[in-house]
Amino acid sequence: MALFFLCTLAGNSLAAVDYDQLFRQSSDLMAQGDLDGALALLRQVPAPAAGEEAGAFVSSRMQAARIHASLDATDKAIAACQEVLRLFPDNSEARNFLAALKD
Repeated sequence: MALFFLCTLAGNSLAAVDYDQLFRQSSDLMAQGDLDGALALLRQVPAPAAGEEAGAFVSSRMQAARIHASLDATDKAIAACQEVLRLFPDNSEARNFLAALKD
């Protein structure tokens, strides 16, 4: 029984993602010029399930949109904004950035 509890506890802690740490690592990679690495980390943030906190998802996609825009990959920047807007159609950050990209 104790072994089951330990395995269950370990499994739960492995499933939890420290998004703050992920964002710090992504920022470090951006500072080093590794934008592809930063984008790969940002893509690891999943869309939130119903009722879950959405801040990490929105932040990750908007940061990805800014990176893509800086690389003149406007289509990918637009796609990142649209990913946010599919789930949160009233998100003003995504709407405003999308409008700026299309100008």
